[in-house]
Amino acid sequence: MSAKEEHITLEEAKRQVYLVSRRLGLLHLAFAETLVEEFGLERGKLLTARAIKAYSRKIGEKKRAAALQRGIELTPQGFDQMSDLPSIGMHTVYEDAEVEGERRFRAFGCAMGEVWRQEGREDLGRQHLHPTVQGFLLQRRPINNQVISSLLQKSASLPLFRLLIENP
Repeated sequence: MSAKEEHITLEEAKRQVYLVSRRLGLLHLAFAETLVEEFGLERGKLLTARAIKAYSRKIGEKKRAAALQRGIELTPQGFDQMSDLPSIGMHTVYEDAEVEGERRFRAFGCAMGEVWRQEGREDLGRQHLHPTVQGFLLQRRPINNQVISSLLQKSASLPLFRLLIENP
């Protein structure tokens, strides 16, 4: 760091992450709406889902490589250890919790979700919620039925996730 160090408060850092998260939410929504306008609702949503799946795969692959380099097991628990999302500002509430006997980190009040609700387009915004687990665990190999079943049971975007599994 230079001789002249600059500091901001934690509240300002949270605010900055919140602002960029809202912008990302708008960007995602603009792409999704453009595809729907150009190709119709069904085809536009499918194309959006395919783009998000490709995005998710890229994230999963990078997390997988980083986990292997750090010696972290390629399991759902290892996936959780490799979080690359901001720990401040993107959500209004963060918590460590025990769910079904497992320790989990949970976040609520997503800044991007807030944008999608305000714009009345949660249907398109939610498509962003595709899990990146496949790219992390298996890197382009098919997920076995037990893993698919588990993900389908836990996925917040169940209809989208089914669509992505059925339409690779």
